[in-house]
Amino acid sequence: MQHKRRLAWLGLSALLALLCGLPSLPIRAQVDPEMERKATALLRKFSKEPTVRQLHKAGLQYALVNQDRIGGLVSRARHSGWLPEFRVRYNYNTDDDRATSFPTLNSPILTTQSTDLDHRLEFRATWRLDDLIFNRNEITVYRELRRLVELRTDVLKEITKLYFERRRLQIDLLVNRPSNLLAYLRQRLRLQELSADLDALTGGAFSKMLREAGQDPYK
Repeated sequence: MQHKRRLAWLGLSALLALLCGLPSLPIRAQVDPEMERKATALLRKFSKEPTVRQLHKAGLQYALVNQDRIGGLVSRARHSGWLPEFRVRYNYNTDDDRATSFPTLNSPILTTQSTDLDHRLEFRATWRLDDLIFNRNEITVYRELRRLVELRTDVLKEITKLYFERRRLQIDLLVNRPSNLLAYLRQRLRLQELSADLDALTGGAFSKMLREAGQDPYK
């Protein structure tokens, strides 16, 4: 029994010694400083181009789903109950009276006519006090808000996807330009296509920002 315990203790000691002798694994891979410098210099070539956040803002403004519009819908729905419902009505009545008399056989016929004109203008203002507690228009507004939020998310996702796909393609053309002419032309056309898509989503703001920076958006 003691012999078995001694063997178990020796085996545990050998395992601990083996584990202690192993080199420590790095928590994360070390970045090559030279590679980091080259990557930073490469990305700096695009410093004059608009950022993805600038395109997000331009895209939301163009799609009319910015925060000002969303907040305005909620505010108008909450305060609409204080506004009365106005009604205006105008009535015009005409009453004609005509009388004919025969005084004598030799006298001319006498005809008299009277006209009564009745003009009536009515103004009415109605407040729905129950709308101050719960406005029925809020249901429609919340549906519209949900649609706007979904549209806002779709616009942001599409701009982000196109923006970074275009950036990756730009880097590929700089670092790993195809030697085949057809492959190179396809990449150039794809780059122009991505630029056109971003321009369409931002209402022309993307190409405008690039021209202001002195760059051709479709080069």
